[in-house]
Amino acid sequence: MGRRQIYAGLGILIVVILATTVSGSVSGQLSPEETAAIVEQALEEQLIDEGTADFVIQFQQADLSQAYELGLAERRQYVYETLKASAEETQAEAIAYLESRGLSYQSFFAGNELYVYAGDLQAANDLAEMQQAVAVRAVRDYVVALSLIHI
Repeated sequence: MGRRQIYAGLGILIVVILATTVSGSVSGQLSPEETAAIVEQALEEQLIDEGTADFVIQFQQADLSQAYELGLAERRQYVYETLKASAEETQAEAIAYLESRGLSYQSFFAGNELYVYAGDLQAANDLAEMQQAVAVRAVRDYVVALSLIHI
């Protein structure tokens, strides 16, 4: 068997592997490992150490591509309504879960996120398993330095 035949065989093998991988992802046949959100390691460690912590659940983003075809006023309304409807739909299961557990939360439709107050590791893991969840992460503090400008 010559080099040319070996390279051709390897090329075909690579194409078959890639085609199988891509077709599974495109067709929506994702394994549970691929659809489950990941609980951020820092959050997991904080929940193990402290028992409870505030955290954020991020959900799938709305498709706003049609907004570019609209005029400015129509675009604003379309974006608002689409973000609001998407958040209501994608967050519904998580909100029902949080309410059943008696956990407090705040919904943010613009970023399609839920802020959970004093959640525990079980809640973080359960929420991460929901199909619409993309990530469960620790709260981040951001510092914005403001300077005074005298004119």
